[in-house]
Amino acid sequence: MSAMCDQIKNASDGKFKCEVGNDPEPHHDDAHFEEEIAKMIFAVLLVLYLIIGTLMESKKCIFGHETGVIIIIGLIVTFVIEIFDTDQNNIIRNLVLSTDVFFEALLPLIIFATGYNMRRKRFFENIINVNKFGLLGTVITFVVYSSLTLLIFAVRDLKSV
Repeated sequence: MSAMCDQIKNASDGKFKCEVGNDPEPHHDDAHFEEEIAKMIFAVLLVLYLIIGTLMESKKCIFGHETGVIIIIGLIVTFVIEIFDTDQNNIIRNLVLSTDVFFEALLPLIIFATGYNMRRKRFFENIINVNKFGLLGTVITFVVYSSLTLLIFAVRDLKSV
């Protein structure tokens, strides 16, 4: 009984008195609650992705890849959260993924899984196209970024004159 109640020493007589049931209602930290909701949403989406991926792999679906389906589900969940989310109850800010975590932890796993599950025969049948698009994409990106950089510096120099 004494473990369940608060013992308060009475200053006048030096005795302890036990007050049972006088505790105020427990206070929930809103930030902690929102963080837990965000973790639950993330876990449900992850389990949903695993189930959909397994079903699509076993049924040999021809209409798309499971990543497309999970992107659509993510858009729907985000839309629903935006509708019901208020300024006081901001769950979206807890669902933000750090870029460091993505690039250093998740992206290598995604690349490894994609390379491991890739059909090697089809890849090597299309190696010429893969190289053409890789080379062409690199050259186009280099030209566009270089041109934009030169243009920005030229405009900046004209403004300073």
